[in-house]
Amino acid sequence: CKGVIMTEDTCKLVIISGRSGSGKTVALRVLEDLGYYCIDNLPAMFLEQLTAVAPARYPRLAVSIDIRNMPDSMESLEGFYQRLKNNQAISSTLIFIDADDAVLVKRYSETRRLHPLSRRKLSLDEAIVLENRLLSDIAAMADLRIDTSSLSVHDLATEITTLMSGRPERNLVLVFESFGFK
Repeated sequence: CKGVIMTEDTCKLVIISGRSGSGKTVALRVLEDLGYYCIDNLPAMFLEQLTAVAPARYPRLAVSIDIRNMPDSMESLEGFYQRLKNNQAISSTLIFIDADDAVLVKRYSETRRLHPLSRRKLSLDEAIVLENRLLSDIAAMADLRIDTSSLSVHDLATEITTLMSGRPERNLVLVFESFGFK
C-alpha cells in the first residue's frame, strides 16, 4: 500500500486511464469483481470532491477517466495527482492502458463503434494519433502501464487481478439459493 497503513478511514484508489479501445472498461469490471466501487467515465473535475469523501465512505474505489472527460489543463490533473500521492488517507495507483495503433484500428473496425474524437470530423487513424498525443502527459504520470496489444480480454482480466490482489485468480464466491413449492 505504498507505505500507507490502511485503517477504517483510508481508501485504496485506482485511477484507470488510457486510449479508447485499449481495455479500460474491462479493467474497471475486473476491479468491480474484486470489491472496488467503480465509476466509469468520471469527469476529471470531480476527482477532487470524490477523493475528499472517499476515505470515510469507500475503502476501495476505482475510477476511469479518458479523453472525453479530461480537464482543460493537464497541469491541474498533474497537481491534483501529486497532492493525492501525499494524502495519507488515500493509497492511489494510476494505471494507463494502451495498445498499438494498428490494434486499436482493428478493434474499432470489429466493434463498429465511433471513436470519441471522430466527432471532430477526423478519420479513425487521425483520432487515434491525436488521442495518443493528448494523453501523453497522463501516460507519463502513470504508476503502471499495461499494453493490451497482444492480450485477450481474459488475459487483461488476469493481469489486473494479479496486480491488485497479488495472485492471478479471484476468490471463489458461491451463492446458494433455496426454494420450494407448496
